[in-house]
Amino acid sequence: PAQTINGNVGDSFDASTDQYQLAIDGYSLDTSKLPFNMTGTFTDTAQIVSYVYTKNPVPAGDITIQYLDQNGKQIHSSQVVSGNIGDILDTLKDTYQLTIEGYSLDFSQLPKNITFNEHTQIISYVYTENSAPAPINSKTNSNTAIVNTSLAPAQAKAQLPKTGESDSPTIKIIEMLFLLILTFFTFIRWKKMAK
Repeated sequence: PAQTINGNVGDSFDASTDQYQLAIDGYSLDTSKLPFNMTGTFTDTAQIVSYVYTKNPVPAGDITIQYLDQNGKQIHSSQVVSGNIGDILDTLKDTYQLTIEGYSLDFSQLPKNITFNEHTQIISYVYTENSAPAPINSKTNSNTAIVNTSLAPAQAKAQLPKTGESDSPTIKIIEMLFLLILTFFTFIRWKKMAK
């Protein structure tokens, strides 16, 4: 409640003493807003001296922030945030909107700003799992490798034959003729010996 100081016009007054700057339970005097007229003289009009007090902070119940997937499974360890009664927890801060590998924050389920009170509270950030990238087709890759490592027909003909190998048609014809001639002479010789 207000206090009244009485006096006569021209008398001095001093409202800067502890009698007027009161100690009020749960509050602190704001010394940055002290009135300019704490001391002065009485006039024929009433004067008002105002002291401003700020409420002392009262520790509030903690707020626990959970990080869940869409099935309610925890995907990151929770954060516990402390504050004073009446403080506001800003849910848009990067401090609380974590980047979690493999997941994206679901902004449609973003919790609203919350006021600290005497009770403990729990809020949840919900994340959706990112879709996995399409697997690489190993069959395509192996076919590509086979095509790359196989020889084209022109390259195959250009290769030299291995030792003892004769792929040329001319050589095959010469071999056949040689065998026929050898067989013919062997047959004639055998006939002569038989007579």
